[in-house]
Amino acid sequence: MLNTLKSEWTKLHTTRSFWWTTFIFLFFAWGWAILNARLTKPAETPEEAAMGMGVITSDGAVSFLLFLGLPVLMIQAIMIVTTEYRFGTQTITFMATPRRWSVAVVKLLMYAVIAAALTFIAVAGAYLLTELFAYDEVAAQFQPWDDEMGQKQLWKYPLASALLVLFSQGIGLLLRSTAGSVAIGLILFLGVDNLVASIPKVGSKLVNFMPFKSFQSWLWEIDPVDAPWKDNWVFCLVFIAWSLLLWVLGVIVLQKRDA
Repeated sequence: MLNTLKSEWTKLHTTRSFWWTTFIFLFFAWGWAILNARLTKPAETPEEAAMGMGVITSDGAVSFLLFLGLPVLMIQAIMIVTTEYRFGTQTITFMATPRRWSVAVVKLLMYAVIAAALTFIAVAGAYLLTELFAYDEVAAQFQPWDDEMGQKQLWKYPLASALLVLFSQGIGLLLRSTAGSVAIGLILFLGVDNLVASIPKVGSKLVNFMPFKSFQSWLWEIDPVDAPWKDNWVFCLVFIAWSLLLWVLGVIVLQKRDA
């Protein structure tokens, strides 16, 4: 297992796409933090202050992380699985490691840790850059290190990115195609599963069991509506169930089909 980890890490960090996607991920997260900080001007009147103008919230400082940052990690997680099939090197990998499931486990654990670490750096960096570039009056009110939501985001987003790796690599293992896996993953991520809510009579209940509706509801701490549970954290369990199902099915298919 250790030798497999070394080989997978060598393949990853010697690939340009890994460094480019890492740069793009941090650019989106930190670029938005700087832009948001400079565009948020202090409230000039009591009425503006009462409306919440001139205030940057901890979730607002990292809002682009969900819409543009995490999809980049999803693409990279998929490519870690599918790029070998694109260049036909998977046969060499499985000849060196006949226990194919162990390769899938290493790919998952390796990039889940990397994605979680990158996401923590992105969130912490966004906080620091917001404090640095915001106007003094705005920065004085921005206290993410003491704010409950700000503290949660330091662990929720890294956990979310690790779970997203599990989901994404499950799709990659099943399809073996980068283009197809990325397309399906991004379509789901963008909320197509919300269309389930339009099904007459049962849609409003079924949508609570969809993967990315649950993923976003958990991250944004949206209260359940027409769901058989009352706690927001159950949405996380729904997404974990989907992710595990896809990944396990992917490993089973990996074991059975030709290399």
